[in-house]
Amino acid sequence: MSTPDYPPAVPVFRAAAPAPPRSLALLPSPDAPPAEAPAVDATTGLWSAVGLERFTRATRHAGRGMGLLHLHLDGVEATRAALGDDVADLAVREVARRVREVVRAAEAVGRAGPDALLVVLHTDSTHVAHMVFARLQARLASRPVALPDRDPPVTLSAGFVGAEAGTRLSVDRLRAEAAAAAADAAHQGGDRLETWRAPAAPEVAAR
Repeated sequence: MSTPDYPPAVPVFRAAAPAPPRSLALLPSPDAPPAEAPAVDATTGLWSAVGLERFTRATRHAGRGMGLLHLHLDGVEATRAALGDDVADLAVREVARRVREVVRAAEAVGRAGPDALLVVLHTDSTHVAHMVFARLQARLASRPVALPDRDPPVTLSAGFVGAEAGTRLSVDRLRAEAAAAAADAAHQGGDRLETWRAPAAPEVAAR
């Protein structure tokens, strides 16, 4: 397992406004989407699904451990169906801002669906994932994000998958496992984190 990237001596909370995503020119990928596809989500100002895909693949190809933290916003889907996208997106935008405040600037945060966000952590540590999620819960509890048609306020159903360097699983599989873990958390009532670890790559016998 990789050494955690969030030692207790390093502050995680950041009060500054989220910085715009870095240039995708720094994130080459041989199977990248067309260049004309938008890399930034207009609602949140974070990576779009396209930009997030490229960032995740670039991180995966760097040859180090990584973790994907999938965050589903509990209750927002029902609000979207009842009151429309504009109202629901207000909650998504505010939660996205809280997430960006908690994680480190070098780690990508993007929109993984209408009511979901994805954080790309530079560690496969489940300990770090639980730490980040606990900080997110604290942020949401201290300043609840209310929905006009629902009580209690927004919580998060989260799923984390950690992958050691060299794990022989595709990015698509890792993202699917993180989303499935988040769905398990939602089925158990939400406001919780479920984790899954990718199997380590088999050792190659010395010749």
